[in-house]
Amino acid sequence: MPTIEEVRAQVGQLDGASRLLAFREIGALPDILWENEPIERLVQGFYNNGQGVLVATNARVIFR
Repeated sequence: MPTIEEVRAQVGQLDGASRLLAFREIGALPDILWENEPIERLVQGFYNNGQGVLVATNARVIFR
């Protein structure tokens, strides 16, 4: 599993809008991502009066 610092570094490399999204959901990604699974894209969404992030990696799509 990657560390939170590694996840934040990956998110920081994405477009500017992605860096401002869903801090709580991004904080959960180290427990979800596999080792050497880079984040390709990240977008925030809303559902049932809550929010989440859709994360595309080189291996899968994750909604958290």
